[in-house]
Amino acid sequence: VAISNRRDDFRRETAERRYATKAPALGSFVAATARDNQLTLREVTDQPEEVSGRYKRRAVNVQLPNVNLRPIIDLMAAIENSPSAVAIEQIQIEHFQAGDQYNVKLGVAAYDRTAAGGGPTKNVATRPASGAGPPRP
Repeated sequence: VAISNRRDDFRRETAERRYATKAPALGSFVAATARDNQLTLREVTDQPEEVSGRYKRRAVNVQLPNVNLRPIIDLMAAIENSPSAVAIEQIQIEHFQAGDQYNVKLGVAAYDRTAAGGGPTKNVATRPASGAGPPRP
């Protein structure tokens, strides 16, 4: 039981640290991480912000044309291992030609804590409470 409690405490502390750091501007973050993995983004599309309880969700969709799988895997690992609350929510891989060339679309989201009692702000869409919320680290 003591080990289980320590594990739960560790997870809780890890989550607190992730949400304590405001997530970076997603478009710039994904573009820089892609460059670090020798990838070029074709398109970055910001999605509307959403507020769910104490969290604000920001998201982007990115397209990477004609890429090899290894750099994509490295890119996804770098995003998921970010110290901020950033997650890959969607991935689409198309393989229309022979060889190791793929068209990839990623949906990347970041979650930030809002101020205590922080409801939706102007120009921010709200998300239904059921099933909504930030990813668990």
